[in-house]
Amino acid sequence: MRFLNIVIFLFTLCITLTFLFLILLWIYIDYENIPNLVRNPKKEYDYIIIGSGTAGSTLAWALSKQSNCSILLIEAGTKFNLLSKIPIASISLQGNERTDWKFKTVPQQWSSKGFINQQQKWPRGKGIGGSAQINYMLHFGGVRKDFDELELYGGQNWSFQKLKKFLSMPLDYEPDQMCYKIEGQNFCSETPNEFFKISFREIPITKIDPIKSKLTEAFLESANDLSQSVRFKASEYYTKNGYRHSTYHTYLKPSFYHTNLQILTETIAMKIIFDNGNNATGVLVSRDYENPFEIKANKEILLCTGAVQTPQLLKVSGIGPKNELESHNIKVIAINYFVGKNLYDHFNMPLFVTVNSSLTVNLKKLLSLDSILEYIQNGTGVYSNMAIYGQGSALNRNYGMLLFAMGSADEKVLRDVSNLNSETFKKFFPFHYNHSEEGFVALSTCHKPKSRGQISISGNSIYDEPLIDPRYLESHEDVKCMLDAVKLSFEVVQSRALQKLGAKIHWPLINECITTENLKHDMLPSDEYLECVLRYGALTAHHPGGSCSFGLNESAVDETLRVRGVNRLRVVDASVIPVPVSGTPNYIISVIAKRAADLILNET
Repeated sequence: MRFLNIVIFLFTLCITLTFLFLILLWIYIDYENIPNLVRNPKKEYDYIIIGSGTAGSTLAWALSKQSNCSILLIEAGTKFNLLSKIPIASISLQGNERTDWKFKTVPQQWSSKGFINQQQKWPRGKGIGGSAQINYMLHFGGVRKDFDELELYGGQNWSFQKLKKFLSMPLDYEPDQMCYKIEGQNFCSETPNEFFKISFREIPITKIDPIKSKLTEAFLESANDLSQSVRFKASEYYTKNGYRHSTYHTYLKPSFYHTNLQILTETIAMKIIFDNGNNATGVLVSRDYENPFEIKANKEILLCTGAVQTPQLLKVSGIGPKNELESHNIKVIAINYFVGKNLYDHFNMPLFVTVNSSLTVNLKKLLSLDSILEYIQNGTGVYSNMAIYGQGSALNRNYGMLLFAMGSADEKVLRDVSNLNSETFKKFFPFHYNHSEEGFVALSTCHKPKSRGQISISGNSIYDEPLIDPRYLESHEDVKCMLDAVKLSFEVVQSRALQKLGAKIHWPLINECITTENLKHDMLPSDEYLECVLRYGALTAHHPGGSCSFGLNESAVDETLRVRGVNRLRVVDASVIPVPVSGTPNYIISVIAKRAADLILNET
């Protein structure tokens, strides 16, 4: 009998792998050609853009479309693996050295006690499209507070009035339904005016349908039972016909046919070159770790390399804190103490919840022939999204939660992308060994963390590992905010709608956190226990920013994104956003890139 079961399993696995191969073959047929890809670039261009992530892709499109200037887009990676198109499969690209920079934080003092050496892995996309090619594709349109904060730090250049022309409802968008509890009244409605539910007109958005997802439906209904005012919604993804559709697909791909844009891949920008007047005149690049050569910029150089590598590149080029540069024998071009400071990131606290119905994603379903056929035929099902079925926030508060409908977590995959040690993983995901387990992970998060870290350099070369120190949970305000988020998640699990599904929360049995406490599914543990567990197992949300913030005065870049202390050099990426936005930042980054193009073209 055991032999027969093994034969059946192997037969099913072979069929599954065959169909996966057919999917990849199907995608390969549609694989993009890049006609403006160059091997030998010209000696000079008007603009040089470094980095082709969300900001770089959008900026390259905007500048090449709206001007006749010559533009070079430099990317360290190459075209992404075909798996990036299949949403649920793209997580396999995290931790892959061809598609991920594979950064790690330095050992953390106030968090990450359940991680190897108390270090968290920070996946960052390497290749055309950047991190938007390996992320979870969640759409967040921003709330008014996010835009008000941009104006607070950046002045009129970043007022909502200046930005709103870049914000619009997409053509194919249906008004979103959200469920609220406001001042004791429960209702579901379209987004109220105070929430700017706005999105790129060009980018398609696919929403989890509550009618088809009973778990999402229960999540929305849970708002009726909560003690606080909330806003819950079904998750929305940047997908089209079941495939990833990021800013790369919407903006950069059409730009392949712009004759004034050239793209140089597999090329590292080693440093920015300056003349005696502190004018950025070119970029020193290398394709083979040797034989560097310079490409000149007649107008400006635009850094779009992200919250980690932008401050690193500035520092190895001679812009940053004087003592740090001199300690690595770097010639000081401009003293700028704010480069690399103000680093922030969202933090997620995972809590596993079991349910007694077949409503979630697990390994058995992923290997199911029916699931593969559904994806091939309809572009729907478990392969068509990242299994985050719902998003919720407490109104007028800085915390919320995500409903990650993954019933079985593969230990190797999750540990490879997080750096959790084996013991902690098993405490947080107690049923990881059961490939047919039904459940979800309640991810509690603080939208506006106060803790601030920094990006430092470990040497004078761009090839030296950057030192990433987010200083998670240094601020006690963040601890309180995260505990409030956990309590919101607990309330959701205890709601009537979730209890009908048999929802049970499984508190992590961390020995160092359990004293005399008797942990029960339906009881909220003490704050002392929750804080201890938080400091052991909370994970990065992969939303770093702020490390080259813009501002009117004391900041790394000014309100027009020019790097202070030099000329003809700007930063356009997540590092310029001075405070965290209230959700996934991808959308805001593209808005900033469009606004940057507007500023650049209006000044020339």
